[in-house]
Amino acid sequence: MLVKRGWQEKIGFFDESLRSYEDWDFWLRLALAGCPMRVIEQPVSLYRFHPAQMSRLGSQMTTATLAVLEKTFARPDLPTEWQRLKEAAFASAHLRAAAHGFLAQDYAEAHQNLRRALHFDPGLSKNGAAALASRIAAWSELPKTNDPVSFIENIYDHLPDEFQALKKHKKIAISQAAVRSAFQTYQAGNYRDARSAACKAVYYRPYWLLNRGVLSILIKSLFQG
Repeated sequence: MLVKRGWQEKIGFFDESLRSYEDWDFWLRLALAGCPMRVIEQPVSLYRFHPAQMSRLGSQMTTATLAVLEKTFARPDLPTEWQRLKEAAFASAHLRAAAHGFLAQDYAEAHQNLRRALHFDPGLSKNGAAALASRIAAWSELPKTNDPVSFIENIYDHLPDEFQALKKHKKIAISQAAVRSAFQTYQAGNYRDARSAACKAVYYRPYWLLNRGVLSILIKSLFQG
């Protein structure tokens, strides 16, 4: 991130009262000040994960996320269009916390944050919880997930009773994660894992046997690894 000095002088520096996510708070303040921003649509750095990393401490990061949101939405000069995003922002924060809870296998924490997300955004539970199922399916793409298919399986196997409506999405969610994994591992030359993922996709939804790509992986991987 590169910022012109004038903008930093205008909004101030990092908020040292925040234990983490002080950078996110800084970017939000820049946006509210009207700073024009542009995204570079290509990788420019590498991000390393390690066991002692702060971002792996789910509860601390959740506390920091909520602190930044509370600070932002408490601003008296907050534009109306931002104010309208408050419930959705808090719901997203709790959904992210739920994902971290499931990753850590802290199911009580995960369930509590799922409930909080629905409290802020009841729409997530409408139409058979389709919106919530879509958000959970996206968790398979989290960079901290070593085995996305098992991760999604684990989530659906440990949902609280009040989320019964969500469980009807289980087979579709796991099979889609398995198909993505099959293509990714096949392209990486890991044919055994690709075949295993394709088989799991078919197990949950035999429909995938009609997909040429999946069928090709199943056949070709038999001869390549």
